[in-house]
Amino acid sequence: MSLAFQTESTALKSSPVPLLLSCAETDHTFPLASRRRAEDILVEKQKSYYIQVFSGVKHGFGTRADINVEHERALFSAFCLTRVMT
Repeated sequence: MSLAFQTESTALKSSPVPLLLSCAETDHTFPLASRRRAEDILVEKQKSYYIQVFSGVKHGFGTRADINVEHERALFSAFCLTRVMT
């Protein structure tokens, strides 16, 4: 577990507000093991949360999606809608 995630896990445990985690399937900064651990922490601490994972894209797709690739364009649109609704 990375030092960055250890620091973030403290924030997860103490967050007073519901959390939305919008994650890319492939993410070197928040890999699958860390994402699953984050959910375990949120469940353990009985926090309110929502996790969405966008398949087939890498970290940064929300700001650097290749809109010429149909799959990335569709997920980018879904990501943007989530931002508007929250």
